[in-house]
Amino acid sequence: MKKTVIKLLFLTVWLLATIVSEAQPDTTVSHKDTTLISNSEIKKSIQEFIELIGSDDPSVYGLKDKTELNSLNAGKQFKKYMIGLSAIKNYKPGNAVGMMIKEYPAIEVSLVSSTGNIRTSIEFVKSKGKWEASRYGSTSELILLSRAQDVLSNNDINRGNLIRIPSLGISFIAVPSGSGLNFISLEDHPDLGFEKGQSIAASEAILKLVPLANKHKNFPN
Repeated sequence: MKKTVIKLLFLTVWLLATIVSEAQPDTTVSHKDTTLISNSEIKKSIQEFIELIGSDDPSVYGLKDKTELNSLNAGKQFKKYMIGLSAIKNYKPGNAVGMMIKEYPAIEVSLVSSTGNIRTSIEFVKSKGKWEASRYGSTSELILLSRAQDVLSNNDINRGNLIRIPSLGISFIAVPSGSGLNFISLEDHPDLGFEKGQSIAASEAILKLVPLANKHKNFPN
């Protein structure tokens, strides 16, 4: 009788643990401090940026003129998070979207105006344990984010992660919520049912992308 009771108690605990585990909301990558590039390094890189522009057209970098760089401040530092094409192709309902997101050793530091508008950026990569500037001027994903600032809240930008899907040319801001992980669209995609600024469950967004991904050949993740 004792053994039967113990077995029943063990089974009950196991079932409860399983239910709790399955009920956990989908989450994205860690939300630890992402301020990894020092202000001194950013200021130094801005001066290198100014010298780099030279006689080139400043508009290529999203600027009115190169002296504008001196008026910009370091904004949010966006770690590089991506979702690969094959991961989307293999996605099944119920899979955790957060597990599909990969982090790469790169950070894009936004350079913002006095009003907080993203004007351009500098990307840093880690080399021999140190962060070094590797790209001057915004990536296409950060350009999308800058164009969507008018419909995004500062709170969503500050606490969210920029999720890039380069193979499909689509990006989202990923924001955790009590019910799970949400993706906020950075532009209109009528064919997919996305509107700029629209928040949608990450799992639902990925499901909408599966048919589109299946039309493309695989790219390295």
